Amino acid sequence: MGAPGTHQLKQLLALPHFRVLLLNNCGLGPDGAKELANFFRDISEGASAASSSSSSSPASVEGLVEAVATLSIAAQGVMLEELHVGRNRMKDEGAEELAKGIPFLKELKVFTCISNSIKSAGLVALSRALQSCPKLQRLDFGDNFLKKEGSAALEDLLLSSNSLTSIRIADCCVEDAGPSLVRKIVDNASLAARLEDLDLSFNDLSSECAEIIADSLDKLPLLKSLNLNGNCLSKASISKLKAALKQSNRLEILQTLEDNQDEDEDEDDDNDGEDDD
Repeated sequence: MGAPGTHQLKQLLALPHFRVLLLNNCGLGPDGAKELANFFRDISEGASAASSSSSSSPASVEGLVEAVATLSIAAQGVMLEELHVGRNRMKDEGAEELAKGIPFLKELKVFTCISNSIKSAGLVALSRALQSCPKLQRLDFGDNFLKKEGSAALEDLLLSSNSLTSIRIADCCVEDAGPSLVRKIVDNASLAARLEDLDLSFNDLSSECAEIIADSLDKLPLLKSLNLNGNCLSKASISKLKAALKQSNRLEILQTLEDNQDEDEDEDDDNDGEDDD
């Protein structure tokens, strides 16, 4: 799609009943992301201008009709509730451009941007921008590169949110930042109390993350799906987590762990290699 194709969306975005924008796998790239952000800004600023102009008296009946028509389309700005921009090769540049437009999406409830090769800088920009979306409920950063810096920015977003119920950051290279991130989630009483979906799969998380969740299940009363697959959890930490879930009659919320790599076994393999030397 790119910038030329994205430009055709402007009229749709201005419609008051246009609520869901699915742009997955559309080849937006950085230029398309920039164009999209510009539309969010232009439509919102146009809405403010339309509201201001409504205070002046129209010169004719025709002018009144035109003023009412303009306000009916633009007065509320962009009314998007869902924005899906996965697999668009945005990278950091595109994420940083898109982030400039996100603060104009005051009705946004769902944001997904999976598989865009976005690194820490881009995800930091998006996390900060999403703090301006008070109704955000579902977030999916899957298959990008949070790392330590991006995880810290995500923690700030979680701390500021009053509506998130679903957090999906599968395959985001969280790694050593995992324990801090998990603690921020469970220790945020408001967030933990409403959280329904938590996907931390394929992040090279340590056993400590599973143990934190096991010790905090009472803080997560509405959790319906927990995905820790593809991490580095010890058998002991998995047993502790399953026991805690079973005790609370919620073992079914734990998704498969078939791709887990036992961190204890990895250490044993390393030691065997040293002995062979």
